[in-house]
Amino acid sequence: LAALTVGAWMYGGAKVDASGLGKCKQPPTGLVLCGVGSGTSVVVRHNSRTGAVLFRGALTSGQVEHFNGTRFYVSARTPAGFRVAHAAGVTVVHG
Repeated sequence: LAALTVGAWMYGGAKVDASGLGKCKQPPTGLVLCGVGSGTSVVVRHNSRTGAVLFRGALTSGQVEHFNGTRFYVSARTPAGFRVAHAAGVTVVHG
């Protein structure tokens, strides 16, 4: 079920405003989160929602956070307040 949710979220038919993606490009490794608009509160965990916390805090407009690894769980108060870019082979599960 989680795979379907992520697939629908990432590849759904909704149009996305890409104007704020300047620094949020696909990295060679890992994961990059970029704050857009008014930003949001974000929690990034390693592997799953019970994994070690890698980042917890406010992601403001223009702020960029990089994470090394291949599997992440990302939860945000306002999903429209950030963009996700990740390398090939990296799995990102949204909560």
